[in-house]
Amino acid sequence: MDIPSAFQIGPLMLATDRVLAIVLILAFLAVTGLIAKKADRRADRAGWWALAIGVVAARVGFVASNWDAFAAEPASILAVWQGGFSIAAGLAGAIAAIVLTLPRVRPAFALAAAAGLLSGTYLLGT
Repeated sequence: MDIPSAFQIGPLMLATDRVLAIVLILAFLAVTGLIAKKADRRADRAGWWALAIGVVAARVGFVASNWDAFAAEPASILAVWQGGFSIAAGLAGAIAAIVLTLPRVRPAFALAAAAGLLSGTYLLGT
């Protein structure tokens, strides 16, 4: 079975890898809400911080690893809609944010494990 390279909904067309990323981000936020409800209410805030810092770290990691391409035109660093994110750097940033914003060990471990599992799912899916 062939996996389509893009999904089209009316005039909107999204690449498969971006749809997968959106679905997995929503799954991560759902897990943070569940952990916030069951274990520690601060997990919800930690999850949002992890998402924001993870996305920024993923972009910074990609730019750093491809600096020769960005050095000629540094403004293209801000063109995030064109793609270019480092999964490893994003995961490291997200885990660091979780550890720094969630003082309890069990909820922090659960969030970090969810981030790692969903990152691995993305890598397998793409």
